[in-house]
Amino acid sequence: MKPILAPTPDTIADTLRKRLSEHEHRESCARLAWARTALLPAIRGLAPVDLRRVLVFGSSGRGSAGARSDIDVLVLAEGAREWDYYERLRWGMRVRAATDRRYAVDILLYTPAEAGDQDGLRGRFLDRAQREGVALLP
Repeated sequence: MKPILAPTPDTIADTLRKRLSEHEHRESCARLAWARTALLPAIRGLAPVDLRRVLVFGSSGRGSAGARSDIDVLVLAEGAREWDYYERLRWGMRVRAATDRRYAVDILLYTPAEAGDQDGLRGRFLDRAQREGVALLP
C-alpha cells in the first residue's frame, strides 16, 4: 500500500490558483451574459444617434473578474460629439438606472474619432480597451 503524502505548499498554492481561475472565469462569463441581456438593451434604448460599438473591457472582458469586480464598458457613438463630459456621465447614469443594477458598471462614451486619436494617455487607454475588449455590438 502506498503511503499518503501530505500536500506541499506548492501543490496547495497550485490548487488554489486553479480554483481562483475557474471562479474568475465563471464570474466573467456571468458578467458578460448580464451585459448582453440587460445592459446592451438599455444602451440601445438610450443611445445617442449612430451607435457604432459596445465593448466590455478590463477584468470582465479578460476573464479575470472577481466577486467585487465591476464591468467596464466602452461605447462608441457619433451622436456623442456634441455632448460635454457631464452629459456623457448623466447618460451613463440613465443607462445604469435602466438595468437591474446587479453589477457595478463604468460606462465610457466616446465618438469613434475620439477613440481613434492615439495621442496621449487617453488614446493609448482607449486603443487597448478596443483591442482587448469583448464586443457586444457589432
